[in-house]
Formats: sequence, structure tokens, C-alpha cells
Amino acid sequence: MSKKILFFPDVYQEQGHWLPAVSLAEALKNRGHEVAFMGIADCKAIVEPYSFPFHEIFKKEYPFGYTKTHQHRSVSERWKPVHLWNIMNGGLDELMSRVNPDLIISGYFASLETLLIRYKYNKPFLITTTYLRHPDDDPGIRGIQNLVGMSDAMSRRVMESVYSGDIPSDELTVYQFVKPLETAMELVPCPREFEFSNYLFDSDLHPETSRVKFIEPCVTRPITESDTQVGWTEGIPADKLSGNRILFATAGSQVHDYKDKARRWFQEMILMMDLQGMQNYHLVISAGSELIKEHWKLPSNVSVFSWVPQLSVLDKCAAAYIHGGLATVKECIYKGVPFVILPLGKDQMDNALRVRRAGIGEVSFAESVSCTDLQSLFLQATTNTWTKARLNKMKATFEEMETARPGVQLIHDFAENL
Repeated sequence: MSKKILFFPDVYQEQGHWLPAVSLAEALKNRGHEVAFMGIADCKAIVEPYSFPFHEIFKKEYPFGYTKTHQHRSVSERWKPVHLWNIMNGGLDELMSRVNPDLIISGYFASLETLLIRYKYNKPFLITTTYLRHPDDDPGIRGIQNLVGMSDAMSRRVMESVYSGDIPSDELTVYQFVKPLETAMELVPCPREFEFSNYLFDSDLHPETSRVKFIEPCVTRPITESDTQVGWTEGIPADKLSGNRILFATAGSQVHDYKDKARRWFQEMILMMDLQGMQNYHLVISAGSELIKEHWKLPSNVSVFSWVPQLSVLDKCAAAYIHGGLATVKECIYKGVPFVILPLGKDQMDNALRVRRAGIGEVSFAESVSCTDLQSLFLQATTNTWTKARLNKMKATFEEMETARPGVQLIHDFAENL
């Protein structure tokens, strides 16, 4: 039976949180479900190329262009409770009435928002966690962190405005309030084999009845018109494209959070391309909307873009230099591209350790790496037979799970049983 499924990957515009949802949504649509997304205006550009219905929310709080205007704020300053008042005061009433979803699939970083929607509209939900978290940092903890970050009066008002359970309002604690987040099914779009083996989740102890499910990497998605119109291949000799002699460098979609580190790393990459032996390769840099504006002195074997269709570029790659965001790590593994991680911040440090422990790539430091270091890392990544064998084994696991789509089956079964 077809169900109406509404995705809410994140409040903010972070491609790494939205694109796995696109992959799941496409597969669910192919199974006959009616799929749509909701988010702020800036997120429409992520979903629109895939032809999914998009419902704009929080229009007053986050007008179009908000992401770019506020991109220089620190990460800790970005989450603001202003949109919670919108939910509490009925800002989603019309949408929930008109769309009337059977199921909401929310992102980990919208856990508290989804909890309010669950209480207010009595909508079932699942959580997708698009980064690899510590076992203790479940969605309930995320909700608690948001609540205790407010004043006591504000958090009390948030809870009392939507809670309709059996606990008297003056006795309700944040721990009791977030209980639905702690019992909801949580899908982690990454095979368990890439996670730290010493991290124990309930799926390791009770796989059949577990709440946390490690599912397919969710890297495949339809090719869009925007992918084919970027023109990143223009000016690159045909032999380098057909011979997989492209080197790729990216600092991710949130490069503005660590622009100075990324600038230095890209400059060293450009210098590397003048070293002996590198003339046989062509470097493609995805620099982001800010760094693309800077004056780069480029040799003929370097091209710099604001954005490129990453999966298409990886198909032509000899090696990739990446920041270590989980989405890009997964894409390199899935494509079997030798890679070097130069973590810049956030969860990238932990992902670099995961790569090192798994023995599937090289790791260095963006703030100190030199052009000669980068060349040596390239040679190590592409010639170390042990590393290549480990990478190919992980690639096979990713391919198998992406074909089997266990996460899609879990969502389908959950929705069918509502």
C-alpha cells in the first residue's frame, strides 16, 4: 500500500545531511510511495533537481539566502530556537493538514523539531543519522542538548506547549520529554564495517530487535541536468579523462567554516602540480562559493570550480584529496578511488581515524602539509597494495549493501505496518 512519506533531513542547508535522504526517497518512490521534502527556502535547491515536491517552512525565520548571509557564524551559534516557536504556534498546521503524511523521516540534527511535530500532530517518525556518532550521543541526547541550551523558562514552555502525556506538566523532565527519540528507529546510512569496532550499539547485541540500524551508504542518486551542465571537463585533455588521470580536491560544502585551512591546502595542491611527474595528471578543485572568488595562479593542469558533480568526477579519478566529511568518504569508498584525508574540523577528525584503523586511505593535516608531502601521499595511496586491497574489500561491502537496500526495506516495512 502506498504511503505518504515526508522527509525533513535538517533545518539548515548541509548537503551531506540531505543527499542520503534523496537516495532513500528515490528508492521509496520507485516502490510506489508518495514522497516529499520539507525545509527552509535555501534547501529547495538541493532537492529540486530530483523532481521531488518541496514544502517550504520557517519562511519568516529563514528567508531565502539565510544560509549564505549567516555562513560566517560559528557552528555553535547557528542553531537557534526561533523556529521552535513557529512549530509551537501552529506554523505547520496548514502543511500537516494538506500533506497529511503517514510517516516523517527526520535527520538527527532536527531531532527536537521532529519531537515537537510528533507530539503536536501525532505523526510517526524515523531518524536518519548522517554522521557517525558516539554510541551515547543518540537523538534523545541531541534533543536534551538543545533544550538545556535554553533558559529553564524557555525549555519549560517548549515542552508544555506540545506535551499531552500522563505526566503532570510541573513534574515533566527533559529526560521524560525526549523519550520518543530514544525509542524511535534510527537509520545510519553507512555500513557497520566502517565504524569503530569498539563502539557497541544495540544492533551489535540484538540485531533483530535493535533500534539502531546501519544501512546502505545511500550514495547513488539520479544524474540531474545540473550535473551535466557544470562543464568541469572543458579544457582537460581527453587522455587524462579517459585514462583516469584526474586528481580531485574538495573541502566540502561547509568550507566557509575553515576557509583559511582550506585555502592553504589548495595552494599546496596547486604547487604540487608543478612537481616532476605531476604533468601527467590534471587537478580539479571544488573550492566553494567563497574561495572561488580569490585570485588563483593556476598552471595548465589545474582547474578550480565553485562546485562539481562529485560522483561524476570520482569516476575519472586517480586519487582524491578530501576533508573527511562522511558523505565524501563514502563516495570515495563506493567508487574505489584511492584517497587522502586532510581533516579540517567537526567529525572529520574521527572519520580520519576510522580510515586509518580500517587501512583504506592516507591521512595528513591541512594546516601543515606541504606540496611534496601531498605528492608522497598520492604515491602511497595509489601504490600501497595492502591499502588498495583493504579499500577494494570495503568497496565490495558498500556495493553489496547499496544494491540490497536494507534501509529502504526497513522504511517500507515500517510504513506498511502503520
